[in-house]
Amino acid sequence: MKIAIVLGTRPEIIKMASVMDEIEKRGHELLLIHTGQHYDKEMSENFFIDLKLPTPNYNIHVGSGSHGKQTGKMMEGIEEVLLDEKPDILLVQGDTNAVLAGALVASKLHIPVGHVEAGLRSFDETMPEEINRMVKEFGGPDAKIKTFSGYLTECWEEAMKHSDTQLKTAAKPAKAS
Repeated sequence: MKIAIVLGTRPEIIKMASVMDEIEKRGHELLLIHTGQHYDKEMSENFFIDLKLPTPNYNIHVGSGSHGKQTGKMMEGIEEVLLDEKPDILLVQGDTNAVLAGALVASKLHIPVGHVEAGLRSFDETMPEEINRMVKEFGGPDAKIKTFSGYLTECWEEAMKHSDTQLKTAAKPAKAS
C-alpha cells in the first residue's frame, strides 16, 4: 500500500513521526510531501534529523504568504504529486493550511483521506486554524475516515465486547464531535 503524508509545520513533523515509523514497520510505501510552510532549518530540517525521519520525497517550498496564497500553492503542488504518484490514501494531521490543501485535493481526486488529529476546537471563527477544521470537517468521500480520538473510541468499544464485567463498568470515553 502506498501511503502519502502531507505535512509542512514543526508540530505536524513531530506528531506524524510515530505514524511514519509504523508505516515503515508494516512494510508500506511512504510518500512524504512537505509543503514548506515551515522552511527554516530550526523549524523543519532539524526535526527530520533529530527524529531520524526519512527525507521528504517532495517539497513544495510554499514559504511565507497569505493564507490564500499558501493554500493555493500547496494545492497546486499536492495535486501534481498525487496525480503522478497515485497513493492509496493520504494522511494529514492537525488544522493547518497543509491539512486543508491536502484533504481538498485528495478528496477531489477520490483518494481517501485519514485525518490523524484535528486539533482542539475553539469555535472561534476568527482563528484561521478553526476555519481549516470547519472546512475539513465537512469532508466529502473521506468523511468516514476516523480521527485519532474516534479511533480510540472504536477501540474502547471493541475491547468492551471482549472484556470482563469489571471493565464494562468503567467510564467510556466521550465520542469526538
